[in-house]
Amino acid sequence: MVQLKLSFILSICLLASLSIAGILPDRLQSFGVLAHTTVTNSGSSIIGTPAANSDIGLFPGSAITGFPPGVHNGIMEITTPKAKLAKEDLVISYDQISKVACTVTLTPSELGGRTFAPGVYCSASPVTLNGIMYLDTQNKTGPVWIFQFAETLTTASSSQVVFIGTPAPCNVFWNIGTSVTLGSTSIFKGIINAYTSVSFGTGADLVGKAMAQTGAVTLLGNTITNCAEQAPGSVTCGGIISTDPKVCNNRNGTCVSTDACVCLGGYTGNQCTAFSCFGTLSTNPGVCSGNGTCVVANTCACKTGYAGARCDACQTGYNFISGKCSGSGSGAENFKVALSLAFIIAILQIFV
Repeated sequence: MVQLKLSFILSICLLASLSIAGILPDRLQSFGVLAHTTVTNSGSSIIGTPAANSDIGLFPGSAITGFPPGVHNGIMEITTPKAKLAKEDLVISYDQISKVACTVTLTPSELGGRTFAPGVYCSASPVTLNGIMYLDTQNKTGPVWIFQFAETLTTASSSQVVFIGTPAPCNVFWNIGTSVTLGSTSIFKGIINAYTSVSFGTGADLVGKAMAQTGAVTLLGNTITNCAEQAPGSVTCGGIISTDPKVCNNRNGTCVSTDACVCLGGYTGNQCTAFSCFGTLSTNPGVCSGNGTCVVANTCACKTGYAGARCDACQTGYNFISGKCSGSGSGAENFKVALSLAFIIAILQIFV
């Protein structure tokens, strides 16, 4: 019972760390740059402003170079707990957004000269941006664009992303299966979540975030301005309007378009009704390493003898023997062991 109460408290803490108003987890909000291996700058890059700081995060890598000459308004989070949690949320965010069903498959895979209404756009091929692409808000309160590209995204020199209506760069999500390359003097908008790396050409500017899950972010005299998020728009999911607290199973996600919820970490399904622990559904026998119960999203209640967030370690007093955590675990069992040892010692003393 104590363990279940602790699990409930941990679940409340987890939910409190995630954004209710938008899709992006709160632990990513302060970052303008986040990478896995390195963050490298050459030239007079400017990250953040005194009025709107942008943290630079790195985990598990430890090399952030080029500041100065680069100017950074924010905090360097190098292998810190904050950077670690942000990296975890980066992976979760990518996974959850990628599960939203496509509304349009891009053919051809060229963005330039086209206008995109709020929606979910996908491509299995490398995507390019030559010239100008337009994001039309259609006068919606909180428009959302999701771009799911399995391969690379490459923008040409002097290319631009331009809003029609009130700019909403923090409502534009670029889920890229490999790497992103922004051409020199280009102007890009949105949250870049690249599986591999993000590379900036000379003088390229970004309003949003540059984040790389497994590789590096490379800067070359660039300006990165942290974006501002708009409130969710008035669409419905499961017949419930997006601004209703009950939408997406009581706000376990955000309703981004009709019947399309982007779920918070640990939740899944069209309406975020199912939950999982660290990627394994709560109904799967292997959840919590097979040694516990997934009581709420990403919170395991471990069986006796097991410990750890995933129930993959042994409690104090237990040892990993033959694939299981075995040991005393209780005063009664300790007494039995002690009694047996005393008996053996007494027998040995008879023959000494």
